[in-house]
Amino acid sequence: MKKKLLAVLFSFCLAALQLTGCGNNVEDASGISQAEQTTESTTTTSDTTQETTTITESAVEASGSLATSETSETTTSETTTTTTTTSETTTTTTQQTTTTTKAPAQTTTAPKQTSKPAVTTKPSTASKPAPVTTKTPAASSSNVKFYQDRVYVTGDSVALGFKVYNYIPAAHNLAIGSLSMNNYTWFGTVNGMRVIDAIAAAQPKLLYVSMGINDVNLTNAQTYAANYAGFVKKVRAKVPGCIIVAANITPVASWSNFTSISNIRNCNTAMNNAVKALNDPNIILFDAYSVVSAGGVYMVSSYSGGDGIHLAGHVYQYILNRLAVVLDQYGVKERLS
Repeated sequence: MKKKLLAVLFSFCLAALQLTGCGNNVEDASGISQAEQTTESTTTTSDTTQETTTITESAVEASGSLATSETSETTTSETTTTTTTTSETTTTTTQQTTTTTKAPAQTTTAPKQTSKPAVTTKPSTASKPAPVTTKTPAASSSNVKFYQDRVYVTGDSVALGFKVYNYIPAAHNLAIGSLSMNNYTWFGTVNGMRVIDAIAAAQPKLLYVSMGINDVNLTNAQTYAANYAGFVKKVRAKVPGCIIVAANITPVASWSNFTSISNIRNCNTAMNNAVKALNDPNIILFDAYSVVSAGGVYMVSSYSGGDGIHLAGHVYQYILNRLAVVLDQYGVKERLS
């Protein structure tokens, strides 16, 4: 029993002596001592640290110096010789650094694109057309009543409407129903006189002539125009200082079969030319046709007195309103005052 205890004690002491004296010479399965492994690990760590620093500097300065880029490549090559794993890590680091370097360039470009619309907007504001300063004819006149109290009206049944609807004093009416430029010398009477004589007796300062709706089916445009000019000259001879308003023929409604609208328009054109040829500064042409057609071709349906030929009562106010505007343009108020 004692022998067994001594054997165990001896074995224990021997094991302790081996652990104490040989600890620095232990090798691992690869055959390289732990001291050498420690040294190699330290060296690799040092190289990797230097390489990372060099590559980072190269990435930051890549756009500014070619020499710096070459230094990065040499360092990477040396690292590859030491260990394959480190080289792959270096490549990944370089790509990530390059991507990070490009990102600020994109951020810097964005503000430039944003500023372009502002430059484009300014010329469009400056290119607005300048205000139009051309004067347009007045739409109305404050002198309607002034002219209405002074005007005399002669002509056919259309002209007679001024009196019928009480737009002029009865004494200022020199119109006769069914009168025409073809029959005025012998047809009808006003105050017991032929129309020219009645005008001479009244001695109007302002005379409105509206006659022709009865001519369009009786004669051609040239004959009508010549007769109109002859009528005006006779009035001038009887009343030298009179301002004569030569109104044209008013249109019929589109549904009227009294006459064609072309007959009326042809007569108006011929009359306009014939009166202009008189070259009389005291004769004013007036476009009653446009008032009754509202700028169109036919009489406005609501302007019809019922037959598509004669006018409804309210239309005479429209004619007087437009007439006042035209007379203002010729300074007639001042000439009559």
